[in-house]
Amino acid sequence: MNPQARNVVGGTAGGAALGGILGSFSGNAGFGALLGAGAGAGAGYLYDQSQRNSYGGYGPEPRGRGGRGGGYGRY
Repeated sequence: MNPQARNVVGGTAGGAALGGILGSFSGNAGFGALLGAGAGAGAGYLYDQSQRNSYGGYGPEPRGRGGRGGGYGRY
């Protein structure tokens, strides 16, 4: 699973759980879980986009000379 999918799925699960708990207080846990899942998926996506913008992508830059070429130089 790639990092973006992991963030969105995690947000969806967390939102559904929190929405179900909050919805149970009003007597409609299923509807609360549905709304929470939607909000959580959106929040997970926004979190993923903020991480990409902050760090320029996932993981460290490759080692070597001059960017992403693998360090072989120009021919």
